[in-house]
Amino acid sequence: MSPVVRLLVVAFVRLAMIFFAGWFAFNEDALGAGASIVSRIGLVLLFLVGSILLGEIDKLRTHFRLLIGALRAAGGQGGAAAAVAGSGLDVADGASADPKASVDILIRALGAPDDTTRTNAHKHLVRLTGKNLPPELALWERWWQENRDRYEGPPSGAA
Repeated sequence: MSPVVRLLVVAFVRLAMIFFAGWFAFNEDALGAGASIVSRIGLVLLFLVGSILLGEIDKLRTHFRLLIGALRAAGGQGGAAAAVAGSGLDVADGASADPKASVDILIRALGAPDDTTRTNAHKHLVRLTGKNLPPELALWERWWQENRDRYEGPPSGAA
């Protein structure tokens, strides 16, 4: 389904849910005679929360589609995004079948301009390799060149 059609369908369904929430809130005969106010309030809240959740799910789908598109576009341009796109990472479970690919990506991330990215990459490199080297790209690259062939995965307990 195209993004425009999905947007229109989501908007229509959300409007219908809001309409029914209002109908249950203001129509005393909506649930039949003798229905309690608690039942009506519960249905109103159910429809309103459902409408909000539907909108959030649609936003998440859009963000994931944009993220995957960006990773695919960066696939031919090199860098960490290209490594992620071609590293065997499965979008469904977020895990890499090859632990060496994870270390490759994290070492590249040590060269990122963002301090948070470098700090997180270093933290995970230490966790995955069991080596507590300083967060310097050149040191990690040298260590990785010497140890990549012997690396079998994270030490036990470093899930």
